[in-house]
Amino acid sequence: MPRKITFSSMTRSAEVTDSILAATSQFGKQNGMEIACQEFDYSTGWSDFMRMSIYGGSPDVSEIGTTWIHDFAAMNVLRPFRPASCAAWAARKPSCRRSGKAACLQERPGRSPG
Repeated sequence: MPRKITFSSMTRSAEVTDSILAATSQFGKQNGMEIACQEFDYSTGWSDFMRMSIYGGSPDVSEIGTTWIHDFAAMNVLRPFRPASCAAWAARKPSCRRSGKAACLQERPGRSPG
């Protein structure tokens, strides 16, 4: 059974959406993963991500607007996407398996990840 993760991005043109879907599909096939894609609109995205940061339910990997990063960093809800710092998370949530320099939303500190 393939591992399942959720990837979110911000809504753009249909062409960009198609490109993201193709890239995530290819990545999923190459890595034995099922990737569910979710789009957020820029007009409501900040409040959507803020709500997920507070109450849970955030995607495994998210594209977040660069001007929003400070707000989420101040809330301590970003986590580095590196195996060394995600080992415990990866044991419960196989989405955190690759190294890199990206950061992603995590459940509110003190809450158990999905």
